[in-house]
Amino acid sequence: SDMTYIGFVTILDPPRDGVKDSVIQCHEAGVDVIMITGDAPATARAIASQISIVKDEKDLALEGKYVKDIESFEELRKIKVFARVSPEHKQDIVEKYQKENRVVAMTGDGVNDALALNMADAGVAMGIAGTDVAKEASDMVISDDSFNSIVTGIHHGRGIFAKIRAVVFFYIVINIFEGVVQFILAIILDKPYFLDPAFYLQWIFLSITLHMFPGLILTFDMTSKDVMKEKPRDEEEILSKNIIGLLLIFGILLSISMVVVYYITISGVYPVFAENWNFGDLNPAYLYSPLNNDLNPFNASLTSAKTLTMLMVTLFFCESFLIFQIRRPNKSLIKSTREDSNKSMYLIIGLLFAILIMLMYIPGAQVALASSGVNFMFMYLTAFDWLMCFLISLICIVSFEIVKFIARRKNITF
Repeated sequence: SDMTYIGFVTILDPPRDGVKDSVIQCHEAGVDVIMITGDAPATARAIASQISIVKDEKDLALEGKYVKDIESFEELRKIKVFARVSPEHKQDIVEKYQKENRVVAMTGDGVNDALALNMADAGVAMGIAGTDVAKEASDMVISDDSFNSIVTGIHHGRGIFAKIRAVVFFYIVINIFEGVVQFILAIILDKPYFLDPAFYLQWIFLSITLHMFPGLILTFDMTSKDVMKEKPRDEEEILSKNIIGLLLIFGILLSISMVVVYYITISGVYPVFAENWNFGDLNPAYLYSPLNNDLNPFNASLTSAKTLTMLMVTLFFCESFLIFQIRRPNKSLIKSTREDSNKSMYLIIGLLFAILIMLMYIPGAQVALASSGVNFMFMYLTAFDWLMCFLISLICIVSFEIVKFIARRKNITF
């Protein structure tokens, strides 16, 4: 009775900066965010509303003691906040989601979180406030105790997954289908190919240029800006059914382009022009000219030489474009290069074409190399030859874009 009221103190523990944006990112990425807390339902719901976990009246808050009364997943998915929760309740919540084949990530920092952290598919402990027990029970530890870091981890993880998938796609498709065409033409049909003694250095050139450096573009590629808008993959394999289907389609299109350019040239339908071997005063500076017959020790025919050089150029077009097409398989080629590209991609591809062009056109370049024992046997191609190679490569490039377009229209994702 002798006390005098002076006032009261209000303690506020506001959400951290950036948490709301991170929660919104999770929702866009198809990741449901659920709050589990020991606070009262009203308090928990108010905080959850501030950070977009609770967005409207349909999103419910439930006390932990009622978790076992939830009978269906439809009821469970409406609950965004679990309040007054004990360690046993956390275990029940994780189990209910896992029974519905949901991949569950659980965050926590205390001893009472250890069981749920251990049960979850991905247990995430706090590195600063977390207890040793919580850290031991978890799969990973967040060093700054920030929810934002978890979202950043999802972003980087999806980016790494996309890069791995693109690299695997590229190397499988070019090696398998180039190998199949090579086996049919060179082994079964006994046609001139890169395996012949006269042209084997072309195969080495192809391997150390087109089969090596483009993969670096995919390996060090930037992460797509839209990666957090894609659906979760749910423990999906690197080569999903959709990706395998896409791989087979491109492989078939690549094989068709290779066979078309090969046969129209080797059969003479597309002939060897005088400009490919007669250079007038520059005859001493180029292979296949009448003055350099000694640099053709295997007497490779002009038709064979042009066929394999045309095939090489067509492969350069098809596989260089594949790099840009498979980086973002769920986007068109034009959109992906406009929105997500960097200068190094174009520099590497440009460098590869530049090396091929310099070997082919710099006077004396191939002659000097051939005289020293490194004879690539590339034929001088005219501008029309290059145009023909590009048009044939469009069989592969354009058709692949059409397939991707149809997939987008049918909501098929890769």
